[in-house]
Amino acid sequence: MMALSLAWMAGVEVSPLQLAVALPLAVLSSLAILGMPGQISFYASVAPTAIALGAPLELLPILLAIDVIPDMFRTVANVTHDVAAAAAIAPPAATDQ
Repeated sequence: MMALSLAWMAGVEVSPLQLAVALPLAVLSSLAILGMPGQISFYASVAPTAIALGAPLELLPILLAIDVIPDMFRTVANVTHDVAAAAAIAPPAATDQ
């Protein structure tokens, strides 16, 4: 979606053939970046797909600045889920009274 947004912002027409090449490339690049930090993984996952679509990479910093906001919400949701799962699975604490 980010690469398509780059293409749309730059006014690049995306052909069905380009889309057919970019979709598997996007899946592969998102699987390859699992151990990288946030900003680096953003560039590493979006850049190959954007190149396949013919979108300019100069607009990536703008999308990176905007992506910080939903990234914070994803992090909060992930941590909340982890805490809720741990609280539901953990046995109740024994109290000595």
